[in-house]
Amino acid sequence: MRCLLKVAIPVETGNAAISDGSLPKTIESILADIKPEAAYFAGDHGQRTGFIFFDLKDASQKPRRSGTVVSAVRCPRRVASRYEP
Repeated sequence: MRCLLKVAIPVETGNAAISDGSLPKTIESILADIKPEAAYFAGDHGQRTGFIFFDLKDASQKPRRSGTVVSAVRCPRRVASRYEP
């Protein structure tokens, strides 16, 4: 099942992570775990936002995959699924 994980990083958290150098390492680690088909990063509503497209082989992985992001950067996330025939 192809999914979109949208991650919005709060300004204060993002600025602190950029300053201490942890944000790039965290993003690399998350992308290595998720192995996305594509990942895009942009500003959205004044926040650093990641749009990560990945294939979810088993629906039971969804909480673990999105939980990795939330625990790493303490931010809200949204996972949208699209079922393919």
